[in-house]
Amino acid sequence: MRGIEYEVQLFQGDHSNEYLLSEMKDGKVEGRCQLFNCGILTLAWMMKDGKRIGGVTEYENGIAL
Repeated sequence: MRGIEYEVQLFQGDHSNEYLLSEMKDGKVEGRCQLFNCGILTLAWMMKDGKRIGGVTEYENGIAL
């Protein structure tokens, strides 16, 4: 049994303080995606078959709104 693989995507310019953490399966984004700003969770959503499923959860200071 393999563990979950993750990808970290860094940004430049105005968004250089943000990063996206995504669960991966077979080299593709599959599962939870979380966007962090200055290390604090700001958005989260789920991906399946390369498409977002369900809604996006917005966070303020790491707490779901």
